[in-house]
Amino acid sequence: MWTKILRDSKMALVIERCLSLPRRQIHLLLIMALAMLSALAAYLSSATPQEEPSSPAPAVQKAPAAAPADEPCESSPPGKLSPDLVAAVEKRDLRVVRELLAKGADPNSRAKYCESVLMAAAERPATAISEALIAAGADVNARDVVGWTALHTAADAGNSQQVRLLLAHKADIEVADENGWTPLITAVLSGAVDSVEALLQAGAKINVQDRGGTSPLMYAAAEGQTAVLRALLAAAVKPAGAPAGTAGAEGKDPLEPATLLETTDRDGWTALHHAASQGRSGAAQLLVEAGAPIEALNKRGWTPLMMAAAHGSASTIEVLAGRSKQIDAEDADGATALILAVREGHTQAVKALLERGASANHSTKDGRTPLMLAAQAGNLEIAQVLLEKGADVNASGPAGITPLQLASRNPQNATLVELLKQAGAKQ
Repeated sequence: MWTKILRDSKMALVIERCLSLPRRQIHLLLIMALAMLSALAAYLSSATPQEEPSSPAPAVQKAPAAAPADEPCESSPPGKLSPDLVAAVEKRDLRVVRELLAKGADPNSRAKYCESVLMAAAERPATAISEALIAAGADVNARDVVGWTALHTAADAGNSQQVRLLLAHKADIEVADENGWTPLITAVLSGAVDSVEALLQAGAKINVQDRGGTSPLMYAAAEGQTAVLRALLAAAVKPAGAPAGTAGAEGKDPLEPATLLETTDRDGWTALHHAASQGRSGAAQLLVEAGAPIEALNKRGWTPLMMAAAHGSASTIEVLAGRSKQIDAEDADGATALILAVREGHTQAVKALLERGASANHSTKDGRTPLMLAAQAGNLEIAQVLLEKGADVNASGPAGITPLQLASRNPQNATLVELLKQAGAKQ
């Protein structure tokens, strides 16, 4: 369970947003946390008294324990710790780097967490140190403890010159880390259009998906990277007049944009779902214009419009609602986008949906209307908006209960109760 939670790519993104740390550091922290939890679990297990078996139990072959996160790189690709070279690279001292390499320093030297010196060099835009290391025999595909290579590092840092240099020296363009992130995904997440374009021109797969099924297009949508979205969609278009199956750059088979737009992750989310869930109205606009399926359902039975409503993004609702032919589409519980917005207390989202024709009287499968939900929550503002748009003040729900009865349960709802009575609510 802990492995699934800690190494989940979406969890890494959430932590990144909260702590404002680089993605690679987040991954390292997650793996260290995983190792600590595993050690704690092992300790607690060994400390728990066990009953003595009545007869000898057969021997059980134990699986080898996972290596701790800070274990030296004994089993990693060739390379040893060379503090002087590591320090020189980190200080960006090209002269010292060249001197040490000339004296026989290992160009595959490793720092902590198995990061190669080439990875450290790739973090900065200037390529001179990287060129010196590669010329001396540095392995461009050496990986650290989270599976990153120098190409991941350069892509994440948005260093397109480093990306092009590494690709020119046969860096693996499709290598994936423990989350299934390729260099293209890390470039997309950094929002570095130049690096994204460099990788696409070299033949990076646009439709690659990580362990959670999330694609570069989905990440770009969730992060609101409109320039990156344009680059991805443009790279997916077949050359004008080319027959189906015609190979594009580097012999790859280009995809129609619709293929990317319809692809879903393990939760059934399309790129448009991702954009809507984060309130990325600009990305949603671009995706819709490219032909993204507006009525697509995720595994929860939600459309992108429902996602926007539940997360309170009025601007995204404005993009989607006008194009939707099913503004009152229901999920498995009979909830519509409006009901979800009311339930979450998003006043502006409620207003946006009502302005575009959402029904103020649609009820869930158990008979609850938007006004009932607002009354139950004591939300005076939303109740007023609903009444202004024709909500039935005397609609009855489960066991015949009305909005007035729901509001009257809480003494603090005196103003709301009065509003309902003025609107014609019956005692």
